[in-house]
Amino acid sequence: SWLMDGLLDSRTWPGTTNLATVSYDTAKRPLAFTEQRNGADQAVFTQAYDRAGNVTSEGRTLSGITGNAGTGSQTLTYDRLNRVMSGTLGSTTHQYTDDADGNRLTSLSGGVTTYYTYDRGDQLKTRKGGQRPDHQLRLRRARQPDR
Repeated sequence: SWLMDGLLDSRTWPGTTNLATVSYDTAKRPLAFTEQRNGADQAVFTQAYDRAGNVTSEGRTLSGITGNAGTGSQTLTYDRLNRVMSGTLGSTTHQYTDDADGNRLTSLSGGVTTYYTYDRGDQLKTRKGGQRPDHQLRLRRARQPDR
């Protein structure tokens, strides 16, 4: 079924007792998604936002899946330009610094710091220390606005 403003409210599957529901905040951002089978929660996902609309926390509970993948949460913090400056997943915290152009300068995870340098065209030039967080580099580059 749909809400009056066109957002998905709930969904049932034919021939089953499965039900999915979605809740939203006043800005129409999803706050929670719950899927039930026979009245029992199978999957629950939650999100919270800051005033700028950035996701500040996410949680999940997946029935039958153990460990961080099944049940866990993460929190994120942002700078004034809405860039991710830290993230905590379970008990692991990652911290980042960026330059004025949005290039990652450092990343700190598990007590290990990685340093990055860039050329005049903002292309990654060197990475020293730590482990290579390739997924973070790709994410940061993908999220940068065109200049």
